[in-house]
Amino acid sequence: MAGGAKPKAGAKIDRGEVLAAADQLRVKGKYAKAVAEYRKVLLLDPKDADVLAKIAPLLVKLKEREEALRDFRAAADAYIQRGFVDRAIALYVQATAAFPMEAQLWETLGRLHQERGRKAEGIKALMSGAARFKGKKGRPTALKFLRQALSYDVTHIEATIALARLLKANGEGGAARTLLDELAARIRGPAVKRIHSARLRLFPGLGSLWRWMRG
Repeated sequence: MAGGAKPKAGAKIDRGEVLAAADQLRVKGKYAKAVAEYRKVLLLDPKDADVLAKIAPLLVKLKEREEALRDFRAAADAYIQRGFVDRAIALYVQATAAFPMEAQLWETLGRLHQERGRKAEGIKALMSGAARFKGKKGRPTALKFLRQALSYDVTHIEATIALARLLKANGEGGAARTLLDELAARIRGPAVKRIHSARLRLFPGLGSLWRWMRG
């Protein structure tokens, strides 16, 4: 942990004064000293979301990654408890940028967007997260994210195609075909052609070609 002198026992902490000093240190690039000052404010309130939110990105810069992740989560949780969900979402966006392989961050970000009525943003976050988990090792997580995205909107074309592609790679070609065919049956208009085109690319053959031509 970034160090710093702790206030003497019984010493009174002026929150505004300490924050101002910490902010100046942060601007000057003295991140370790800034963190030490911010920590003094946490002695007044360990769940001070605003302070935790300032500390977490600095800990990333200091390569104190475990503590940074902890403080990102603590700050977001504190914001949610206070009813400031959008601030928590903004923190999760920062956290996913710093920790792109932390699956729980993407999952929570997608869920928070959905709960705020921002379905499209939730799906976008989950698809971005899924794209980070590549290869056979990352596939289960990517599949989970895409299924979560489709639980928000079963007719989302990009998420459906992405999931079908992964299902095929996972040896579940039948499930992938069914997924595409069910979506094609649900939607109308030019978008149907995109589904049939994706099917033709994934499963070349007369059946897929017939669907594409008919679509």
